[in-house]
Amino acid sequence: MVVSYIDVLYYYILPLFNSVTFFTRKFVDYQLWRIALKIHKFSYFYLMEDISLVLALARSMNKQRYTTNTTGAAVAPIQSEIYNLFSKNPPFNIKSGLNHSVLSKKFYC
Repeated sequence: MVVSYIDVLYYYILPLFNSVTFFTRKFVDYQLWRIALKIHKFSYFYLMEDISLVLALARSMNKQRYTTNTTGAAVAPIQSEIYNLFSKNPPFNIKSGLNHSVLSKKFYC
């Protein structure tokens, strides 16, 4: 399945996965993915200083934590880094009713 819009992931796929019970390390991977999705949805992803947090999350998920990390064990961002990020005002106003694609175009123009 290919999903082209962040809004579809956030409003449809995320609630579906929230209703699923995970019994393995996939639960941790899902939690990290969920944080990354929220970072993207709330537009922190577009700020240069916050991209490193998303990259750290990506290095900590799925097979990345085993096969491609040449610098040692993958370390997920700590909670305080995530809380600090979400305590900032997001660059987009997602309550505006506009979809994510329109908001990101406005941000770059």
